[in-house]
Amino acid sequence: MKYVFYADIFFVTNFIMDYILLKITGKLLKENQIHTTSYLFGAFSGAGILTLNIIFPIKFRIINQIFAYLVISFIMCIVTFRKKSIKENIKICLYLYIAAFLSGGILNAVYFYTNFQMILKGMNFVTFLVFSAFSYLIINYIIHIIKIKMGRTGAKQDIIKVILCHRGTSQTVNALFDSGNSLKEPISGSPVHIVDYETADNLLKKSHDIQEKISTNEKISTNEKIRIIPYNSLGKKNGLMTAFECERVVINIRGTEIDTGPAYLGIYQGELCDKGKYKMILNRSIDTWL
Repeated sequence: MKYVFYADIFFVTNFIMDYILLKITGKLLKENQIHTTSYLFGAFSGAGILTLNIIFPIKFRIINQIFAYLVISFIMCIVTFRKKSIKENIKICLYLYIAAFLSGGILNAVYFYTNFQMILKGMNFVTFLVFSAFSYLIINYIIHIIKIKMGRTGAKQDIIKVILCHRGTSQTVNALFDSGNSLKEPISGSPVHIVDYETADNLLKKSHDIQEKISTNEKISTNEKIRIIPYNSLGKKNGLMTAFECERVVINIRGTEIDTGPAYLGIYQGELCDKGKYKMILNRSIDTWL
């Protein structure tokens, strides 16, 4: 029997699958700062090297298989995540294999336990693209559910170091990540974090008259973006909270500083925690970076 090898189709197919696996790996590792181009370069390198390996195989079969399943994966991880440590790259490779295992299990389940196998038997390239995108969405959703069950997102309250930078003033505070805070600025829909009075006072440099201006809803400064945020809580319904736009909010996740950009800070009248364990309540929108 004579086999015909279509290098272009083989390359594109593997490129798409490698991209999906790398994206899933990034989700598992919470590598939220990796740009899409890095995933594309990683997938391109993996698919390209594998295609060349099929066209020009290594003479010894065992070495060829090791190269195809281990070395190429390692190269993909280095190109995508750009870690200098061998230990870190090995860890990423293990997660890549976990992603491949999850993907394979889901694909097998879809194939053998649904009527979708009838479509797959006559699969063309367009069907493959649709099916790949559908599989990625399912796996992505499963990872999100697992994170919630493990308490890594909304189910858990974590204390996170946060650096607030505003008009030349910088302050580091402990912040509580609580999924219950879903406040949004009414006009733009931007998320609103909550800070205690002392933190707002230090940032705004108006310790002598901030209390009076907040209580009367006056502008704290002509240069500040001030908003009135409606809110509901257990202690108060239909409340109003004064908020100002902070220039930069930087969160520290496992030793990595992530600049989330500008955000509104709602000013709470008093202390957020009796023992001073935290001075800020983060909006649940930061789950994107967790």
